[in-house]
Amino acid sequence: MATWVVLQSVLQGLKPLLGDLVGLEVRSVTFRAGQSGPYLHTFELTLEQPTEGRLYFSGPPKDERGLEALAPLLTERLRLSLTLSEWRSKAYTDLLTGLLNRRGFERQIQRLIRLAGEQGKPITLALLDIDRFKRVHDTYGHPVGDEVLNHLAELLRKASRNDDLAVRMGGEEFALVLFGADLEDAYRVLRRIQSEVRALSIHPISWPLTLSAGLAGGKTPTSMATAQRWLEQADQALYEAKQAGRDRVYPVPPSNRLLEDFLEL
Repeated sequence: MATWVVLQSVLQGLKPLLGDLVGLEVRSVTFRAGQSGPYLHTFELTLEQPTEGRLYFSGPPKDERGLEALAPLLTERLRLSLTLSEWRSKAYTDLLTGLLNRRGFERQIQRLIRLAGEQGKPITLALLDIDRFKRVHDTYGHPVGDEVLNHLAELLRKASRNDDLAVRMGGEEFALVLFGADLEDAYRVLRRIQSEVRALSIHPISWPLTLSAGLAGGKTPTSMATAQRWLEQADQALYEAKQAGRDRVYPVPPSNRLLEDFLEL
């Protein structure tokens, strides 16, 4: 998505200069911005290897000689923009799982808070981790532990819709931010993920894996401070789920009648 945004920005910047320009493609990353076709004229760009990029026109360019003179500057702009986009993506992404990292979470949650306020929708925040994950590391080593984390990341990715956030907060702790979901909706989602974790079979682990989670929110947040408070509450709910025996999903507050209602769902 970030690469497409870069190409779209470059395309919009070039249109005033190249009136018949309708599309821009960088084939090394198989991204294209602009009109899907038909095209009457193309112009090749050399980024790192021949014919790496291509401009699409609805008709022959009025000043092809000027376009050829502009090409080196354009290719350098594309290189820099794509490099910056890649750097930003890595800065906000967990290298092992490909999910958002904590910095990415802090950046994206602000966008969701604004969106929730505009649309009047709730957000529920879940903190979760694999029970007794240290036992996996101690028994089978880091490669197997990393495989477990990647399997969990894939389950969270599959459970996430367009405006949800799947995050590796650090170590074995993950977060799932469910946009438009109240506590009851989120509870059902986490229970389903729990079942999927139990069904995992990862060699050579000889025991069934389980997951615990704490939920907070379920309302429309008013500020980043609200999200931070929910994060702390979800962490406390996760702690209480662990203390109660693990393999549990606890909403906030976990000690009142609400918990009993959830457990009966």
